[in-house]
Amino acid sequence: MEIDASWDTPTPPQRLWLVAYDIAHPKRLRKIATLCENYGRRLQYSVFLCACSQSEVQTLQARARSIMDRAHDHLVVGRLCTACRSSIIQHGVEKALPGVADTLVV
Repeated sequence: MEIDASWDTPTPPQRLWLVAYDIAHPKRLRKIATLCENYGRRLQYSVFLCACSQSEVQTLQARARSIMDRAHDHLVVGRLCTACRSSIIQHGVEKALPGVADTLVV
């Protein structure tokens, strides 16, 4: 799935998902990063915000699990509800967050 650069609010059946990972080996790390880049926007080195349907996020997870070494690597995927998105607070350099209209930067 390729992300449209103009998206800012997911449309049904899409939802916003927060994806974070900690991958021990550089080769697997690059593969997971490339995979996540195909589904969303990078917020931090290992944190992505993705606008995906339920089936797309399940595919993302399945592909990630096939790359990961479960004894050493970690992946977290969580759906952001509308109320959660509106309560996001950023600290430091302001970054535009897709799907989040107003963000408080401290």
